[in-house]
Amino acid sequence: MENKLLSIVLQNYHRIENLKYVLKSLSELDFNNDDVEIIVCSYEYSDELYNKIQEYSSDISISVFFSNSSWNISKARNNCISLARGKYIVFIDADILCPVDTLNKIMDFYNNVNSECMQIGFLYGYDERTSVEYYENKDYSFYQNYLQNDKRPEMNIDYRFENDTSVLPWAFCWTAFVVVPREKLIKNNLFFDEGFTGWGAEDIEWAYRIYKSGIDIEFNRDIWAIHLPHKRDSRKNFEQNQNNYYLFLKKTNELEVEMVGGLGDIRANRLYYDMKNYFSELEEENGGRISVAECLEGDKRVLYVGVIVNTDNEINDISFSGNDIVNVYNLIGFYLPYTDNYFDVIYTMPLFDKYPEEYKKYIFRELNRLSGRIIPALSKMKDSE
Repeated sequence: MENKLLSIVLQNYHRIENLKYVLKSLSELDFNNDDVEIIVCSYEYSDELYNKIQEYSSDISISVFFSNSSWNISKARNNCISLARGKYIVFIDADILCPVDTLNKIMDFYNNVNSECMQIGFLYGYDERTSVEYYENKDYSFYQNYLQNDKRPEMNIDYRFENDTSVLPWAFCWTAFVVVPREKLIKNNLFFDEGFTGWGAEDIEWAYRIYKSGIDIEFNRDIWAIHLPHKRDSRKNFEQNQNNYYLFLKKTNELEVEMVGGLGDIRANRLYYDMKNYFSELEEENGGRISVAECLEGDKRVLYVGVIVNTDNEINDISFSGNDIVNVYNLIGFYLPYTDNYFDVIYTMPLFDKYPEEYKKYIFRELNRLSGRIIPALSKMKDSE
């Protein structure tokens, strides 16, 4: 099969109306069609979608495969990665409209700035925090006016555009619009984790592994897109995102991942180096990793915060008095993979008292989410004497 320069991949689930606009915008891209392919993975069958794709297929290489499996965005993207023939893969969602010169700007960046990086584009008209029950389905010509003329719309732009994203860039990688060298993904086995279900976190976990593999993440301010409106239940999305982030956190046990989950991407990006330096020095002084230990003490679920573990993840803290250890995570306490009110009691270890008050503030917010009882471990020890 003939290789391409760019593979544009997108996935569909209950976005047929938006996808028709997306396909129209892609058909208008100002680029050599012989160098581009479009791959659509749809988790719902539609004669209308199939016919629409056939309508465009005479001008550009475009293919669609339908699946009747349960919707899994990670699996859908992995299927597209496996089928892609392009040197670079352009990931867009089925509700993203790209200006006509988008591909030229992507290639300008690869040719003149960094040929092996992951590029991130910016979005107009997107706000994940807001639920949408009703929306205006504008005529395509409304959007075309912006796309054809490289005219940035008068819509809200995502907050990444106005904030520093340089410290923890993976935390800002939304696969609604990203570009990655395909060979880098295949060579490093950088597929999406299909264990994530529902909405959220699967993309930044993927970006985290990309970043850790040594691939640069660049935010290209020259490429942008319009996000089409659709129904959104932000409360439901947040719940699914939280469950997925718990999985992400358990996989990594890393401070930066914990900070992004507990402090948010912007604040974590600002505070990361100070916190990392502080806790690294504290761990060196105490000869182990700072961790939390989940225990069963009788019929009570208990968490100890600020224990020290050795290289074998064994607790070597002489003041620790937990009974049946269930889990030990190398986490500080900014964000922990447990549901609300999970613990009967939480004990803070003596090491916790050494933390700066500013850090304790964030940790206590998380601990209060997990339990109504937070007690210094020394108080427990005195009571047992």
